[in-house]
Amino acid sequence: MALIAGVVAGFSFGSAAILIRFLPHVDSNSIAFTRLFIGFWILLLILHFRKRIKQLYELIKEYRLRPIVMGVLLGLHFIFFTASVKHTTVLHATIFVNTVPIQALVLSILIYRLKPSRRELLAVVLGFTGILIIALTEFATLSGNIIGDLEALLAATFIAIYLNIGANLRKKVDAEVLMVSNFMLGYITIFIYSLPIQGGIHVPLELLRFSYF
Repeated sequence: MALIAGVVAGFSFGSAAILIRFLPHVDSNSIAFTRLFIGFWILLLILHFRKRIKQLYELIKEYRLRPIVMGVLLGLHFIFFTASVKHTTVLHATIFVNTVPIQALVLSILIYRLKPSRRELLAVVLGFTGILIIALTEFATLSGNIIGDLEALLAATFIAIYLNIGANLRKKVDAEVLMVSNFMLGYITIFIYSLPIQGGIHVPLELLRFSYF
């Protein structure tokens, strides 16, 4: 079951960048908002039918600040990843956002004083070397993708912080309950972010067909 869930999650994440390309007339903030908004209601219905809504209230009551921070970070991740797909190639957006494990490891070392193995250190060095090579290539060729690359890298940073902050909480709280909270606070964050930039969220009907990815 875990393997199947992993395959589905990987396919959904990997195909998201491609599907965003099929929505050239929809702004990135509206795409990010819609994905989290619909995901929130789907998960909320699941909690309702499983009679676990009470756990959501208990999460908010008991932990308060940490779920809020996690939700904001998730929203920022979606904002910058979706924007990166609009501003760079799908390949580059996917490569840079997949630096999450490397960045999460570096943050774990800095925050929790984790002692990495030699293999992990080698992975960090190789990962950042690859990023540097791609970045230098972008500067040298003046391709215009550097902004999107940086947005994807920043999106990875937000989710790496999210993973580190929520490490202990994920051990104590049911995953579905925590994701409902994260999705709700995530789409609220995106909505607030969109107000000064574009006056809010604009969701055409064509977006609803792809939002579940």
